[in-house]
Amino acid sequence: MVEHLICNEEVGGSIPLRSTKFIHMKLTIFAKPNSKVAKIEKVDEMTYKVFVVEPPVKGMANRAIIDALADFFNVPKSSPRIISGYTSSTKIIEIH
Repeated sequence: MVEHLICNEEVGGSIPLRSTKFIHMKLTIFAKPNSKVAKIEKVDEMTYKVFVVEPPVKGMANRAIIDALADFFNVPKSSPRIISGYTSSTKIIEIH
């Protein structure tokens, strides 16, 4: 999970008081299937370009995008899901 630590600045800012986790994020993804190299480029805070080597056939590229995002955000592979754009190169993906 993606975590943020909230630290106590009176003691040098090094002791975490609590850890909060994102419960849910919605990202705009620009899918780039059939790429030579698999990679993720951050466009802004909520927009990413995801390059995968798999072709856009029978959901192979979508599965690769989900797997890449799960690894990138360090969440389980069941966490990201496509909520819009399953057959489009522009997708909205929700991460729990």
